[in-house]
Amino acid sequence: MTGEVVWLASFPKSGNTWLRAIVTALSTHPHLFALNRLSSGSQPFALGATLDHWGLDARWLSRYELEVVRPALIAADAADAAAACADSSPQMRKTHERWRPGPVGSEPFPTGVTRAAIVVVRDPRDVACSYAPFFGLDIDATINEMATGRPQSGPSPATLVTDSPWGDWSTHTRS
Repeated sequence: MTGEVVWLASFPKSGNTWLRAIVTALSTHPHLFALNRLSSGSQPFALGATLDHWGLDARWLSRYELEVVRPALIAADAADAAAACADSSPQMRKTHERWRPGPVGSEPFPTGVTRAAIVVVRDPRDVACSYAPFFGLDIDATINEMATGRPQSGPSPATLVTDSPWGDWSTHTRS
């Protein structure tokens, strides 16, 4: 792998943001430690940047079309970030998606821009305690959702995102 993107992957509420905050603080200055200053780019399912890159409003695209443009958008973002850096330092990108294969050139995590992946794993009991209030669920519904991988709602094209399949906690962690 020769790309510049380092994927920081985790099941939701597993500490991804916390870890990015630490990495950002260590790589900049301690006094800049703040959640609104995290340097990691958008998650790969966020497609609002299609307007900036191509003048294309992603809300007009079908779910299939969104999946088709996603690898190119990730590559364009990586190229922009690389051009903005004087060195070849890696670009950290957050994701909650589980790994899954895709056709060459349409991989969910394009191999041409990927350098590595770091997976954050948190005890699922602690995840459940954080997940429940964040998503407005009771603890039993949270445990069921984490065990089955069936969320109560999913993204729509109006939110400018592609599917972000997490799966259940165990499958996600193994992926």
